[in-house]
Amino acid sequence: YWAVDSSPYTWETNLEYRYSPAFLWLIGPLQALPFEAFLGIWTAAHVAALIWLRAGWFLIMPGLNDDVLRGNISTFIALFAVLAIQRSAAWWAPVLLTKITPAVGIVWHLVRREWRELWIAIGVTAAIVAIGVVVNPDLWRAWFDTLLNADATYELGHPLGPLPLRLALAAAITGFGAWTGRAWLVPIAMLIAVPGLWAFNLGLLAAVPRLVGRQSERT
Repeated sequence: YWAVDSSPYTWETNLEYRYSPAFLWLIGPLQALPFEAFLGIWTAAHVAALIWLRAGWFLIMPGLNDDVLRGNISTFIALFAVLAIQRSAAWWAPVLLTKITPAVGIVWHLVRREWRELWIAIGVTAAIVAIGVVVNPDLWRAWFDTLLNADATYELGHPLGPLPLRLALAAAITGFGAWTGRAWLVPIAMLIAVPGLWAFNLGLLAAVPRLVGRQSERT
């Protein structure tokens, strides 16, 4: 994230950049810092997120702490999922504009007939994309192309089967969680929905402790 340049979707190594230009622009100010400073801030943000999520113990658990060690964003996605369920569905926007498939958690609002929240999630995401396309259409077109070609350029291996099947399963689990008031099932469904399974994806489960025993602060 620190090293990516203004042409993030032109790859010369196997370190493909997958997130939307919105994420690139968001972290732009941090890229101006020395790498050591960026790493310190990024790691501190992970730790703070885990503490707020009541999952600080992830830091000392092999596998569960891989997201922090690698500096990925699964912990932040877990944070956004909790905020989306307990505060405002607008927090699904950064999920849709980065990892994408874990945003299957939106099914929570659909099953619970939270139409306003559903439209907020869609509206905020659409507004960000629309503004971004106006600002730099070529960059956004390049991102859309990477999504269309993901099956040829992305490792999609997963022990639970192909992505479409897992998305259906994840949607069903989320729907069951929404129907029965088990919000903690949402991050489990999100983990099932990731394109490929790596240890850092386990950071999504950091949302479980905060969601156990309470559906939503709005209800």
